[in-house]
Amino acid sequence: MIRNSIKNLSGLVILSFSIQALAHDTIRVHVKTNEKTAAALGYTVDGKKAGARGKYYEGKGPANREYVFGFRKNSAFGPDVLCGSQVLTKDSIVTLITKGDSCSIVVN
Repeated sequence: MIRNSIKNLSGLVILSFSIQALAHDTIRVHVKTNEKTAAALGYTVDGKKAGARGKYYEGKGPANREYVFGFRKNSAFGPDVLCGSQVLTKDSIVTLITKGDSCSIVVN
């Protein structure tokens, strides 16, 4: 009985440290734009796409990875407009800025 309790307790301690380690590898990413023709926006990281319709998206992803940001023009099925990429190491707010036909990002 005591032996099982010790095993269970040690398992819980190891699990809690594992969860904390995984939590530190995840960051929050906020993407926004004021572009009038943007119908959806988001990012790609590690080959996985994340985003939503509208002019604002909040998601989670891995830290210390390269994120590629962009939006879809005129409709959710419209052409992709790539705005830039950056390696994110902490929670970030990324603003997509357009001037004419070019698009860039500002990371805060």
